[in-house]
Amino acid sequence: MTLFGKTLLFLNLALSLGFAFWAFAIYSHRIDWTTTKSPERQGEYAQRAAALDSLKTAIARGESRLDLATQSVKAEEDRIPKYVAWYKVQLENLRTGKNPVRAPVINKGQLQLDKDGYPRLGPVLTNDKTPIPGLASLDVLHQDYLAKQQQIVDTIHETDAAVDKEKALTVLIGNGKDKGLRAQLAAELLAEKNSVDEQEFLKPLLYNRQVELQVLAKRSRELQARLKELQASRVAEKP
Repeated sequence: MTLFGKTLLFLNLALSLGFAFWAFAIYSHRIDWTTTKSPERQGEYAQRAAALDSLKTAIARGESRLDLATQSVKAEEDRIPKYVAWYKVQLENLRTGKNPVRAPVINKGQLQLDKDGYPRLGPVLTNDKTPIPGLASLDVLHQDYLAKQQQIVDTIHETDAAVDKEKALTVLIGNGKDKGLRAQLAAELLAEKNSVDEQEFLKPLLYNRQVELQVLAKRSRELQARLKELQASRVAEKP
């Protein structure tokens, strides 16, 4: 046998062993495509059929939940225009309304709803559950602000007028030295003092003159009496 023949023989043997091992590996690791469902081994078709059944069940459950969610979303979407209109009314009341300002009612951290599904509104409270006074819409607060501003301006004008009047009165009163009411008052007081001093100075003279007048009157009466006596005696002496 030649070398080439020996080579082909060994090559045939090697390929035979290789194919034999390959066939044994395929046989030992073959995929069972049957529908066998024995406890020891399940066919690939059976496994995939079970997976498909599980997926179908999950799909059906998901579609059911999707339908419920879709209905819920549609119901909420149908209520959105009503909610928007309700919120628009509440916002408009906060902007220009005359109604009292109200806030959502929170109980134990939960927003309270009324029978129509709208948030329940109540008075705005402080931490100690007492109503906050003075709350109103923006328009009302703006009007109050303008009124307060006008009152402040009027008060400032009145204060300025009072200050100007006080300055004028201060000038009119004066400092008591050169001119003004104080200077006039000081002059009047000085004149009154001088008058009183003059009266005090003239009182002794007045008293003296009164005494002299009394003396003169008494002397006049005595002279009148003497004159009458002389006239009577002269009449008696005539034959």
